[in-house]
This record gives sequence, C-alpha cells and structure tokens, in this order.
Amino acid sequence: APAARPARTDTAQLRARLQQVLDSAHAAGTFPGATAGVVLADGTALALATGLSDTARRERMRPDHLLLAGSVGKTLAAAVALQLVQEGALDLDAPI
Repeated sequence: APAARPARTDTAQLRARLQQVLDSAHAAGTFPGATAGVVLADGTALALATGLSDTARRERMRPDHLLLAGSVGKTLAAAVALQLVQEGALDLDAPI
C-alpha cells in the first residue's frame, strides 16, 4: 500500500507564527536582517524575512535575498557527520 500523505498544514497560521518568532529573534538580537526557509512534510515551502537588507538605505529584507553563510556550513557538516556516526552510517576510522 502506498504511504499515507502527511496532513496538509494550515500554512497561513504557521507562516504567521514563524514570522512572529523570526521578528522576535530580530528584535532581541543585534543583526540587521535575516531570512528563513521552511519546507513541510507535505512539500509546502515557506520563505520569511525580517529586518533590513541595507541599513543605510533602510531597505527591508525580502525572503528572496541571498545571505552568505560564512563558516556555519562547517558546523552543520560536523553535526550531520556525528549524527551519521551515531546511526552507524559513517565510520570515522574507516580509510578514505
């Protein structure tokens, strides 16, 4: 039997709640702006933004603005590698 499709989420309510969380993080932080993307189990994608993309021109951040990730990727890769080790899918001592 085919796998059951996940129930469709009320995206308007979820988008509003996620926007609240992102706006709260911005208000509490010291960064000019941020974007966030969320993909739900049913394939629905949400794009959010908060703050400013250009502080001098007071230009608002848009969800389609691209941001540099800096060194965050290394931390993410290490976390995923450790998860794979825990699941037995990766052996750190195996020869390359």
